[in-house]
Amino acid sequence: MNENFKDEIFIATLERTIRRLWILCIILILLLVGTNALWLYYESQFEDIVTTESIETETSDGGDATGIIGNRNEVNNGAGKGNKNNKNKKTQKPQQ
Repeated sequence: MNENFKDEIFIATLERTIRRLWILCIILILLLVGTNALWLYYESQFEDIVTTESIETETSDGGDATGIIGNRNEVNNGAGKGNKNNKNKKTQKPQQ
């Protein structure tokens, strides 16, 4: 009989411990949801501002060098004349 009594005490202790652990898990989940909700509220107070800058310059050979700089400092170069005309030119030897 003494053994059964010890087993019943042990089982009762385990049941209380398991109940406490479940309550702790529920509290932790609620705290996690609460902190995520507060973080989303905090982040929603700010506006996203998108800016674009356009820069146009002339190159020394008469072509256009156009660049558009976005938020991530990406430069998208436009189509310019550049050195396309210089590729087709033939070089002449100096006359002596």
